[in-house]
Amino acid sequence: MNEWGNLENIFRNMFFLNPLTEQNVREMILKRMAQSPTALPNEAYYEIFRYSNGNPRDTLSITQEILLDNRGKEITKDAVTKTIKKAEDNHIKKTTAYTFIKRFLDNGFVKEENGKIVLSGRLYYYFL
Repeated sequence: MNEWGNLENIFRNMFFLNPLTEQNVREMILKRMAQSPTALPNEAYYEIFRYSNGNPRDTLSITQEILLDNRGKEITKDAVTKTIKKAEDNHIKKTTAYTFIKRFLDNGFVKEENGKIVLSGRLYYYFL
């Protein structure tokens, strides 16, 4: 019996996708806005990329907020920044469990041993 809810099985069956690059973010947005490719100024793509850290879900979410916030207006770099700041002030940026696990691996708080994710000794000292 495969117990998908078992944490050990979740880690064993997990893989990580690399974050999108700035160019990937631009391409993804432009594909979804094919009918209005000039709706966002060129500077907007970097701001969206910087906010999303290459996470596709965050990229699309903040792009939608920018478009809705500025409906009927010309979208400028300042308008993009203002919408991102407003979104950040109103809620915590959306992330997934995979994002946190990757950060924990990158920062040495968890490590992989024999195909299993285990807590690192660094985590103990972090909370002292």
